[in-house]
Amino acid sequence: MNIQTDKLLLKTENYYAFIDECKGIITEGIFNAREELLKTYWSLGKRIREEFIQQKWAKNNSTELIKQISQDIGKNERDIYYSIKFYDEYSFSSYEEASMKFPDGKNSSWSKMKKNYLLKLKKSNEEIIKENKLPLVTIDDTEAPEGEYTLNLIDIKPVYIKQVIVKRKKI
Repeated sequence: MNIQTDKLLLKTENYYAFIDECKGIITEGIFNAREELLKTYWSLGKRIREEFIQQKWAKNNSTELIKQISQDIGKNERDIYYSIKFYDEYSFSSYEEASMKFPDGKNSSWSKMKKNYLLKLKKSNEEIIKENKLPLVTIDDTEAPEGEYTLNLIDIKPVYIKQVIVKRKKI
C-alpha cells in the first residue's frame, strides 16, 4: 500500500466509527476517574470525621490533627481539610446519595468542587457567631457584672463550637 491508498482507507465509515469509539473510551475513562476521585475524597472525609467523633478529637487542636494525619498518609493538609469539609457539606448515608446533590451533577470534579464550592464555605468566627446567634462575651471586660457567662469557643478547621461557662468576679 502506498500513502495515498492509506489516506483513502482512513476516510471510510469503519474508520470514523473506530475514531468515535476511541473518543468514547477516553471520555468514559475521564468521567470515571473524576467520579472515583470525588468518591475517594468524600470517603476520606467521612472516615476522618467519624474518627474525630469516635475519639472525641474535637477537644484537641483539629489543625494539628489534620497536619499529623496528612503527614502520616502522605497527602497535603489542604486536601485533608477539604475532604472533611466535602463530607460535612454532603454528609448523606452513602456517596451515591451525596453525589445526587452536587451542584454540577455529573460534571463535578474534585478541583471544581474545591474551587467553586468548598472555598466559599470558609467563614470567619464573626460570621459563624452571627449565623448561629451566639452571644459575644469579652472576658477581660471590667464593666461586666459578676455572674456566669456562656463563652463559645470556635475552631474553624473544621468548625466546632464548644460552650464553656466562664465565671466573672468583680475585682
